[in-house]
Amino acid sequence: MLSSSVKTCGSSKTQGPLWGRHANDWLKIQEPQSLALYNVVLKALALTRDSTLLDVGCGAGMFCELAALRGTSVMGLDASSSLIDHARHRALRSTFFEGEMEAMPFVGQTFDVVTLLNSLQHATTPLQVLSEARRVLRPGGRIAIAAWARPEKCHIAGYFRALDELLPVATPNTPAAFAFSTEGAIGKLVSKAGFAKLLEAQALTIWDYPDEDTALRGLLSFGTATQAVDCAGEERVREVIRKFLKPYRLPRGGYRLENAFRYLIAQRA
Repeated sequence: MLSSSVKTCGSSKTQGPLWGRHANDWLKIQEPQSLALYNVVLKALALTRDSTLLDVGCGAGMFCELAALRGTSVMGLDASSSLIDHARHRALRSTFFEGEMEAMPFVGQTFDVVTLLNSLQHATTPLQVLSEARRVLRPGGRIAIAAWARPEKCHIAGYFRALDELLPVATPNTPAAFAFSTEGAIGKLVSKAGFAKLLEAQALTIWDYPDEDTALRGLLSFGTATQAVDCAGEERVREVIRKFLKPYRLPRGGYRLENAFRYLIAQRA
């Protein structure tokens, strides 16, 4: 099943260290905020016990764990060794690999389903990722992709805008959080990669943090925040995140953010 794929210049060298620095907070605080999205995607996929699934950008393994509980044979791939370590301890029914999404370490036609849930936008070359997904899928296999919906439907957009001001000027190939948020953006890309769209819809997630410390830890676990800390220092980034959070403080305490995702399911043509 494993393949010695030709190595390409991909995203793992950059993204792995960024997302791995606060892997424990991602595991305990931030990844659970996506539970509603994961459940919607799992329902749409209607996985069976004889299905094989690869989750690309699997993080700390929450989606893999949920899929495996349905009896599906699951593998996860991520750029961060720290997140993969957490995933291996968490999702015992799944198998995990550290690697490059632009050069997936699997032989062709291995999986029935490939998922990219809020991960494709972090790729240096998204079309290459989809080409790799098509390669490792069996004929008729499906791909499920989720990305942020339009910024006006995501409270988190203000967080990214604030952090962007602390980062160097982006180059043309720099991954962007909302690269696939516009209607039709994902569909156009999957069509170019040789997939036929089956379904496209939106899912709303509610992010709840009981207090400021928890919110800060969760939001600091994003790779974008890690990059901002390296550029401007942790205290400055904490100050920026506190300011961003103020409008979302609840009367009883804590914080609540509403963030929509656009998700698409397509079939290998």
